[in-house]
Amino acid sequence: MQSCKENRKGSAYIFVIGAISVLSILAIFFFKANTSRRYSTRMMSDEKKAEALAESAVDLVVGYIGEKMNDPTDPDYYLPFRFPCQLTQPTMGDNLGKNIPLDISYYEDIESFPQLVGGVSALSPIQYIIDELGGNDNVNLKVTISVPYAEAFSSKNPNYEVVGISEKSVTAGGASAEFLDSRSKLVAGGSDGPLSNLNSDWKLDFKLPNHTYEMKHKVYLPEAPGFAIKKDDVKITRLPPYDTSLIVLGELWIKVKAFGKTFVDITPADDNGSMTVDVMEYIKEYIGLEDDVTLLTMEALRDQAMEGDHNSDTLAWNASNLITEISDELDKMPGPIKAKIKSDPFGDGPQVVEKAGVLQIKAEVEYWPNGKKGKKIVKTLVAKRPFKVSDIQPPAPEYSFFVANSNLLFEGDDNPMGLSLGKAINWSPLYSVASVAIHNLPGAEYENCTGLSGSDGGAGKKAQVPGMVRINSRQEMKVNTYLGTLEEPYLTEFNALVHKPAMPNYKVLPTFRWNDSPTPNSQYEVHFPVIIETSMNDPWPCTGFRNLLSFLSVCNALEGPCQLFGNCFMEFPLGMCVEAPLKQKYGSMVFQVKPIGKKADPYDFSEIRITYKNKERKYGIEGKPGYSSISDWSPDRHECMPANVYSLLQYAKKATHFYRSEEDFWNDKSRFKDDVFDCTGVTHIKGNLNITDKLTVKGQGILVVKDNIFAKKDVIRDPSEPDTVFTLMARSGYLHVSGACNVIEASCYSNVAPMIAKTSKFEINGNLVVNEFDRGDVDYLEVNYNSAACRVTPLSIMRDVGKFEPKRYIVSIADNWTSYKFEKISSE
Repeated sequence: MQSCKENRKGSAYIFVIGAISVLSILAIFFFKANTSRRYSTRMMSDEKKAEALAESAVDLVVGYIGEKMNDPTDPDYYLPFRFPCQLTQPTMGDNLGKNIPLDISYYEDIESFPQLVGGVSALSPIQYIIDELGGNDNVNLKVTISVPYAEAFSSKNPNYEVVGISEKSVTAGGASAEFLDSRSKLVAGGSDGPLSNLNSDWKLDFKLPNHTYEMKHKVYLPEAPGFAIKKDDVKITRLPPYDTSLIVLGELWIKVKAFGKTFVDITPADDNGSMTVDVMEYIKEYIGLEDDVTLLTMEALRDQAMEGDHNSDTLAWNASNLITEISDELDKMPGPIKAKIKSDPFGDGPQVVEKAGVLQIKAEVEYWPNGKKGKKIVKTLVAKRPFKVSDIQPPAPEYSFFVANSNLLFEGDDNPMGLSLGKAINWSPLYSVASVAIHNLPGAEYENCTGLSGSDGGAGKKAQVPGMVRINSRQEMKVNTYLGTLEEPYLTEFNALVHKPAMPNYKVLPTFRWNDSPTPNSQYEVHFPVIIETSMNDPWPCTGFRNLLSFLSVCNALEGPCQLFGNCFMEFPLGMCVEAPLKQKYGSMVFQVKPIGKKADPYDFSEIRITYKNKERKYGIEGKPGYSSISDWSPDRHECMPANVYSLLQYAKKATHFYRSEEDFWNDKSRFKDDVFDCTGVTHIKGNLNITDKLTVKGQGILVVKDNIFAKKDVIRDPSEPDTVFTLMARSGYLHVSGACNVIEASCYSNVAPMIAKTSKFEINGNLVVNEFDRGDVDYLEVNYNSAACRVTPLSIMRDVGKFEPKRYIVSIADNWTSYKFEKISSE
């Protein structure tokens, strides 16, 4: 029994010693592993030693390339991945969804990547292996890198086009935006004049009739509760200037009597004399303004809505500062890329930079185990690993707001809600009185437009310019101008009718005609924002000027406005026009008056009649129409689609990070450091995404969600990372905003109209691109365009060469080899 125990005890000792030995061997192995076969090669055959060196070289080089391929300062590995290649077919689609082979002649004709030989810095970490094999006298090592195959990411719709990539965007609207179209237009840089030409100095004054009348009228004056006119012939004329106050000149002999006693006796110096009456003082008394208060002007409205000087003579409406930056970047574009850009990169077989490819690394080893006079061993290892070059430019980066309204953005089966697009959009909300405001000025201030000439801040990659607006449709659309409210005067779109005093197209000074004068004509027509949905067939009656306020009782069109030109219709887009077959509705009124005075309060018993009808004109600033024909911005033309919008399949293919569920996304802690999401690259989530906690983002990249995004908390850019460019995209579904989500700082894409389930302020700081838009689903929305955060660089927004900007692309290499084999062994 004792012997059995002793045997067991001995066996245990042997087992422990064996385990310690194994652990020691493993420890030594792992300790030595970081020297990559330094000691193991001593025990190998000569051929295995040569193979081990080739394997080490291949592993080292692929890691080295991975460190350098996204570093713009690297001279060897940054540019070759970004070489443009030509499509071997005219579109970006294939009916089976197969990727499209690329013409890779640029990789075949020249040595795109540097050839590495023993002794170069890239191979220095494995020099010790060469030394163990006898040094450079006995070993020759050469590594060559190539791209033997590349293909473009295809849609499964054979006719799919990606604007800005395979199809050039349609020409920009407006002189100050035409520089976007081509390099040739950078030199001149179109201009729409200084800001002072765009913001007028109109005053909201009143006019009495524009003619001289010689007839008897009873005229009311506040000091004179009742009065008599000595002469039957009274002349009432307007006395200029009308821009500061309204002066009426009348030849009046006035005597007020009551119970046989004279209370007021106003008599001219002589029978042919006259007196001046400042009617505006009485109008002030009606509406309760203090004596030192001037009547509300458009400048006053601007000051309430925005800060700073909004009527500057020095701020010219052309992007000369930004153009300077683009020109500098174009001049500095690397020669190896610039030399490969064709004169027509959007012609047959368009050039693309984004690609999937094969990276081939070939390591050739020549080894003389016994010196150069002895046997030579030759080993050649050819290893292949997939790589991707993915575009991270946001959709339509030069636009504040873009509505594609098109079936062309569908692949066929990625329209889960069965949208039928292309028709005219109804811009009237169904129930809401909340507003939609597109702020084309960064931060809604002229002073923030550092990319315009005359502005502060100068050029630079962060130069800010106004955004543009595009709404596609097959038919003309209509949107109401909005009167505004006393509580929120910046909502008014009266300024839509008040541009440029020299242009007589709109008449905004209320002009009263006598009730007994001839039939109304355009001379007395006054233009207002829409206040009644349909025209009035009969004049609206009113007694007394004070009671004009009761006219609001018939207003039924004071719905939540759609302000495509921002607050007070003053945040003009680049190009000065809305690219859309869109008309603005406005009201036309004619005021008829018959001045009547009474002895008792109310003294003013004047009879007033108002005739109202709605009219339409092209939306925007007079003289700068947004379209010349309905087909200008057709949803059936590929070139009218937003730039850089890829199909759902293409996003899945080009993803650098792919998650099968949002749970997998949130659990990937490698992407979230210090609670900040690094968005670099293209992230694809299959399904929905729920944002229930504040999401802070840094880097440059796109987060593509296959279906819907439900944002219940804010999404913000990391303030410590000023170069962040982030796109949040619901590619097939919609963006739903609710709860405590008050701001999303991103370039946003929503395939279906965003669902804004809020009546309090919600802001997108970036831009908004949608396919479908339904005003009935948007209760409240403010888009504050952020030009610098919607593009990778200024050069990247150019419509002819922007796609060749190398900084638009992120390169990623797969984790595994697809091929890893030695060529036939040979020795001499």
